[in-house]
Amino acid sequence: MVYQCEITKQWNGEPIDHDPVKMKLEGLENGVKLTIDAPYFNDPAPKGETGKPLWLLWEYEVVEAFFLNSKTGEYYEVEFGPHGQHLGLLFKKCREVWKKNLEMEYSSKITGNTWTGCAVMPWDYLPAGVDKFNAFAMHGVDA
Repeated sequence: MVYQCEITKQWNGEPIDHDPVKMKLEGLENGVKLTIDAPYFNDPAPKGETGKPLWLLWEYEVVEAFFLNSKTGEYYEVEFGPHGQHLGLLFKKCREVWKKNLEMEYSSKITGNTWTGCAVMPWDYLPAGVDKFNAFAMHGVDA
């Protein structure tokens, strides 16, 4: 099964003023493959190793995805940056981190004013019974 979505609105429901972030999720034998096609805003690159988890990645240009079991409150938050870093966090409930800095396959490429990313998130990172999904993108290190 393949699921595709676009981020077309700001946090307040207003339409964005740039091309949308496009995401595709696809189930594989070893996990969920997530591909990203996003505008690149030329934010500074974080200091962190490419392909490795990076704490505080949310302070930079990122695309985030959330996988929630709404009955238990458990969720998986994963962040991807255009410079090759990622961050995976498992939560027992809202803001109660259970596991962090989860390893996964991730690569990205910047081409002009766009970037693409591809990750494979192992199945056991996702809480059992995921029934909700949300995505968010942050651009710009300033307000």
